[in-house]
Amino acid sequence: MSILEEEETTDVNGVLKAAGFVFVAVGLGAVLSAYLNTIITLPAYIGAMLVAAVIRNIGDFSGMYRVQGGGLNVVSEVALTVYVTMAINSLKLYELIHLALPLVVILLAQTLLMIVFAWLGYFLLFGKNYDGVMLGVGGIGFAMGATANGLANMQSLAEKYGPSPKAWLIVSLVGAFLIDFVNAIIITWMGTW
Repeated sequence: MSILEEEETTDVNGVLKAAGFVFVAVGLGAVLSAYLNTIITLPAYIGAMLVAAVIRNIGDFSGMYRVQGGGLNVVSEVALTVYVTMAINSLKLYELIHLALPLVVILLAQTLLMIVFAWLGYFLLFGKNYDGVMLGVGGIGFAMGATANGLANMQSLAEKYGPSPKAWLIVSLVGAFLIDFVNAIIITWMGTW
């Protein structure tokens, strides 16, 4: 039985330990982001992601400590719910009323384009299997909003049909990590023209 197939019980200690790792990663990540921003402009959460990757890999490879997957899932579900709620509550829809028709047209065009791209780009290109479906679902959420949308789409599908570790890794790395580095480099480079 692989690590991904193990049933893991989630207890209060596991949740608190995972939350502690998250808080340490966010705190040290803020310091790292401040330093990195003296070199190149990056989103504020890049430092926390780098620190979290280091914390997780040190624990996994050294065996000194273990980040409980179930506890981390609880922390991530709470954080995602709070993020989505704050994003929705901060919208001022009344300010956008005069843009309603253009926004609807753009949304319909974007939706059709993403359906075609998900079918041709994700499902057919990455294999006509469950991983391809999950990549498509994550890609659609990412393209229609943000990485959090893609991960929420994948999470809801995984609750019904099971996880896809490959797709989760790809969407997380590309959507939340590599895109930010590439965008920062391109935008900084274009700003010097």
